[in-house]
Parts: sequence; structure tokens; C-alpha cells
Amino acid sequence: MEYKVAPSLLAADFTRLGEQVHEIEEAGAPYLHLDVMDGAFVPSISFGMPVLASIKPAVKQVIDTHLMITEPIRYVEAFAEAGADVAIVDLDIEEAKKTAKELAEKTGRKVIAIQTDCTDKEQVDAMVKQVVEEFGGLDFCHNNAGICINAPAEEMTYEQWLKVMNINLNGIFLTDIAAGKYMLENGGGSIINTASMSAHIVNVPQPQCAYNASKAGVIQLTKSLAIEWAKRGVRVNSISPGYIGTELTLNSPTLIPLIEKWNEMAPMGRMGKPEELEAICVYLAGDASSFTTGSDIVVDGAFTCF
Repeated sequence: MEYKVAPSLLAADFTRLGEQVHEIEEAGAPYLHLDVMDGAFVPSISFGMPVLASIKPAVKQVIDTHLMITEPIRYVEAFAEAGADVAIVDLDIEEAKKTAKELAEKTGRKVIAIQTDCTDKEQVDAMVKQVVEEFGGLDFCHNNAGICINAPAEEMTYEQWLKVMNINLNGIFLTDIAAGKYMLENGGGSIINTASMSAHIVNVPQPQCAYNASKAGVIQLTKSLAIEWAKRGVRVNSISPGYIGTELTLNSPTLIPLIEKWNEMAPMGRMGKPEELEAICVYLAGDASSFTTGSDIVVDGAFTCF
């Protein structure tokens, strides 16, 4: 049997991995031997072709929810590059359409924009129905809508508390259930909820009790759904990013004064980059993570280690 050998590369470099796989598929090889690491524990891994079968089938139809998009989101682009057709869901439909157009042109995938208030059950249910009609199915859902209101607890109004909870926790619940119901009835799927390192620590110096509580709720919701749906083909995981230097964060007048303090506290001395969330999201989306459910994966540069 003929084998083709790909150069060593990081297992998390899905873009280059995809390029290697397509080159080898075109050469007609039935197997790919990929050197993952040179250490004594895992010298190499062999995959039956095509390798992207562990990624692509589980991310053909994607929902990615946002409260507001002000720049092309890197991990949404990573989903499309891995072979996904993506629905970007947002309140700001014009910005969502702009982002969808950019990603479609860049990746060659079908990318659509849908306007939805994630706190409105009827709108969320209609959104999932539209995604299924547009794409012919739904394999993966990433819930990423969220806001933060920095206010001392004794000064925070009940309306502010409810706003954070409704978007950050209730919105994720509604989308999880709407997407989960479809997946349960149609062969399974994968759901990723965006939590935060704030579910594990209390951030300082900014007071943000509602945000912290809502994100802790996201993790426990994730674990609860994972247990309920474990034997029914639907996996539910969460990611907990640390401070990420998005364009929105780096240019926010209210956050700029805090960034220097955060970086002083950070073990790596810097914020994370949006692209540093790509690989873990693509991993959780696909069949490569078929035994991963109920997990919360912290991506914070060791910020929560002390």
C-alpha cells in the first residue's frame, strides 16, 4: 500500500493540515502519516484518509452567535476554512452581512447573516429553522453572544443585572435548546458555549459581579446538558478565554485604562490574540473531539493559575 509522508507540523495548525491533506488526496494516497511530535510518548499518528473527515462532516452547517460584530471573527473564519458553511447570527444585521460577505469571498464557503435577538425564544427558534432550511441541516453551534457591565454590586441596578443575565446565560440556554432539539432528532452534533476565565476567578480591578456569575452559570449549564445528552449524540462543551485583544477591546475607551493593569498581572505579560482561539474551537466542533463533552477548556495564558 502506498503511503505519503507529510512534514512535521503542529497538530493545531488546521489550515496547513487541510492544505497537506488536499495535496495528498489529489495524489491518490489512501493514508496519510503525520508526525505530530518528536517526543518519546507520541512519535507519530496515522490517519485513514481523508483526515479532514474528522473535522468536515461535523462542521458543515454552523451557527455562530454574536451580540455585535465589529471585525471578522477569526474562529468563524477558521470554521469556514475547515469546510463549514456558516450562519453568523447578530443583532447588528448590517455588520453581520458585511462580515459574512468578506468570509464567503475569502473562504469560498456559504456564509449567511441572520438578525436575531438571542434573548427572544421565538426569534431563536426561527433562526435555527432558517439555518436548517438554508443549509439542509445543522451540525455545530457556537454560542458567543455576551456583554459585561462594570459596576459595583451595591450600585448595580436590577435592570443591569437582568440585561447581563438575559444575554450571557438565558440567551445561551435558548440557543442550546433550539439547536440541541434539532441535533437530538437528526443524528447528533456539537455545541460550544463561550464562558470565561471570569467563571473561575474574580477579575480585578474592575467590578463585574453579574458577568462573573453569568459565565459561571454557562459552565454549569454546559455540564448539565452534556450529561443529559451524552448518550444521544449531542456533545456540549465550553471555552473560557482570558483577556483577548480584539479590535473592539483594544480601542474601547473604558477598557484601555485597564489593559496595562491586566498585562502586569498576566503570567505571559500580554493579552491573548483572537487567532489563539481558532484551533480549540475547530477541535471541539469536529469528530476529533468525539469523546470530549462536558468540558470547559480554559485559554487564558495561565491567568487563572494563581
